[in-house]
Amino acid sequence: IGIVLILLALGIVMLASASSVKGATYFFDAEYFLKRQLIWLVAGLFAGFLAAMIDYHWWRRLAVPVGILALILLAAVLIPHVGTLVGGSRRWLRLGPFSVQPSELAKIASVVALSAWMAQLGIRSMRFKEGFVLPLAGLGLGLLLILLEPDLGTTVLIAAVGMMLMFVGGSRPLYLLTFCVAGLVLFSSALWMLRDNPKVKNRLDRLEAFWDPAK
Repeated sequence: IGIVLILLALGIVMLASASSVKGATYFFDAEYFLKRQLIWLVAGLFAGFLAAMIDYHWWRRLAVPVGILALILLAAVLIPHVGTLVGGSRRWLRLGPFSVQPSELAKIASVVALSAWMAQLGIRSMRFKEGFVLPLAGLGLGLLLILLEPDLGTTVLIAAVGMMLMFVGGSRPLYLLTFCVAGLVLFSSALWMLRDNPKVKNRLDRLEAFWDPAK
């Protein structure tokens, strides 16, 4: 909890520094974005407190329906005229005046579903099929749908968390390492094939700037 609070504090400080000029220019208030972020921060902390009060067995019972719902919404967002196209990416579903980002639900669903599955396996998690292939198939389907949006950051985040959960749950490290190497190759190939997409090009430009700051 302390680490999370430190990260939140650093984020608030960085946002206050980086957004003041834009806030003053467009909204005549240097603290416009800071105020909005603080509101969401308080709401998020309150939601986190409520979530911590819920018995985790309740989440375990929701693993299957939440996982299925997340996959359905991730598929729906890719359908033209259903998912909203913004900046070359389909990440949002419009529900009247509200909008929903299915990949955010997928973050929670992947943690709940994988945790429930690995906990149920017990010692069988060391088996190739049950402890590696089956959980990876469900996780991989969700990652593929998110990659097609495309949302590269969320894809990498969920993949990394998924691998850690499988490792803690008992999957053999050799299986996970092999997948990580293969996944890195496939992810790099996907980046190359999608390089003309504005969102992907923006990410590649960031990497080039990191590798060669002189540019």
